[in-house]
Amino acid sequence: MSEPTVDEAPEALIGRRLGHYLVLDSVGGGAMGHVFRARDVVIGRTVALKVHKAKRGEKGLERFLQESRATRALTHPGIAVVHDAGQSGG
Repeated sequence: MSEPTVDEAPEALIGRRLGHYLVLDSVGGGAMGHVFRARDVVIGRTVALKVHKAKRGEKGLERFLQESRATRALTHPGIAVVHDAGQSGG
């Protein structure tokens, strides 16, 4: 049986680990993915975790990573800080 994806059932990811993040609850979703409140179990920090929708394909993944890099380059109190970007479970 395969792992649930954010495409199929975002609520099924609650309580699971994605890399070193423990998904705590759902914040909301959109066209590119879903945002969860999560806990970085390595350093004990609560974070917003944006999970990319797999159905958007490789082009969507590159856009997601490009968005992460662009956001990381910005510094402003009204913009979230990007701490990490990567893949978990393909």
